[in-house]
Amino acid sequence: MPNWCLNTIKTKSEKIHNVFHRLMLKEDRKKKGVEFKYMKSDKCFFDIYIEDDYIMFSTKWSPPLIAIHNLAKRFDETIVMHYYEPGIGFYGTFTTDGNNQIDDGHDGLRPDDY
Repeated sequence: MPNWCLNTIKTKSEKIHNVFHRLMLKEDRKKKGVEFKYMKSDKCFFDIYIEDDYIMFSTKWSPPLIAIHNLAKRFDETIVMHYYEPGIGFYGTFTTDGNNQIDDGHDGLRPDDY
């Protein structure tokens, strides 16, 4: 059984919202995780939820850094994704514009756990 990584993207980009909305509908139909086939990533996305400017979803084991980087590159958008994996205890913020990427990941307790 995998550890679940919780991921949140905040964006006003209609293009990014449309991609995740289609994935959410596909997940609802198939009743299982869905993948970004055109994003060259083997990560499946589960429990996709969209509210206002927020896109939330789960992945197994780790955040989908490659998929999100490729998504930013495809649509020429900057994406900031926060992630948290409580099983092993790591968290971080991943920022990409499709060309450059910064992964500010941390092991151990989250700052609000102190």
